[in-house]
Amino acid sequence: MTAQEAYQQLRARMKDISLVESVGGVLYWDREAYMPRKADDYRGEQLALHSRLSHEWFADPKVGEWLATIEGSALVKDPLCREAVNVREWRRRYDREVKLPVEFVEEMSRTTSKATVVWRDARKQSDFSIFQPWLEKIVNLCRKKAELIGYESEIYDALLDGFEPGVKSADIEKAFAGLRTDLVELIAKIKDAPRRPNLGIIKQPYDLDRQKLFSESVAAAFGYDFNAGRFDLTTHPCCNNIGPLDTRVLTRYYPDDFAEGLTAATHETGHALYAMSWDPGDEWDTPATATQSLGIHESQSRMWENIVGRSREFWVYFHPQAQRIFPQQLGDVSLEDIYAAFN
Repeated sequence: MTAQEAYQQLRARMKDISLVESVGGVLYWDREAYMPRKADDYRGEQLALHSRLSHEWFADPKVGEWLATIEGSALVKDPLCREAVNVREWRRRYDREVKLPVEFVEEMSRTTSKATVVWRDARKQSDFSIFQPWLEKIVNLCRKKAELIGYESEIYDALLDGFEPGVKSADIEKAFAGLRTDLVELIAKIKDAPRRPNLGIIKQPYDLDRQKLFSESVAAAFGYDFNAGRFDLTTHPCCNNIGPLDTRVLTRYYPDDFAEGLTAATHETGHALYAMSWDPGDEWDTPATATQSLGIHESQSRMWENIVGRSREFWVYFHPQAQRIFPQQLGDVSLEDIYAAFN
């Protein structure tokens, strides 16, 4: 088999894996948005099967053979070409997948699915003891996963690599050490500032349906395509990129805090806009066109939430609309006051 033939076989296998993972994305989204409470055990079994299939297809020895045939060939001589990027990332994931027994993969999926539903109950009742045993199970499974994958010095490095490839805990600690110095000084200045924003502007009763209307109008103005996505309600906001032209935002609103709902919506819209920027015809399901770093993904969501969504320019544009939608709460509130309250 030539390197080109091996790449075509590998490409076909990865497309199938992407499709089955997108099916899992629909199951996950439905669990967070619409699934009946009593269906949680069966949904856990569905997601466990999905995880097993994806894992078995990726950890198949044939994948290793195809990778070995391609690596070192002229096809990937240019390290920045599309084929080289894809093969490098597929190799990185393959080397991790083969270290995980299929039984472990199923157990992790089944446990986290069940724990998510239990966490929702615990949150509603404000009772951590309900969730504690499930959290302990997850922590133990994560430790086991790290041991299976392997690490040099810090156990979390094995898990961190799944979010930030190549980054070590020491790198994160170094980055935060520098931030700490500046943030402590900044917080001290804020505490001593003579001006105090009126938080009562945003912490008062706000109609939930109107909050949803306003947030979705903001998302549309940002560029969110409602013909390629949805906004639905959930317990914990998230964004689910199921496939090309199918990006689902899940968010929540509070009856007595306008800012919490709006910032959650703008944050998840940021994730969605990053996903929607992918060209659906440009091999969307390959590493070369997918996000490789949670940090980059999070930078997009935080940019729209904070750099744009809390800016004065944002409120210059949306202040009149907010006053029309919430005349009782914001009808006589000035631009400067609402800008200050949101910051």
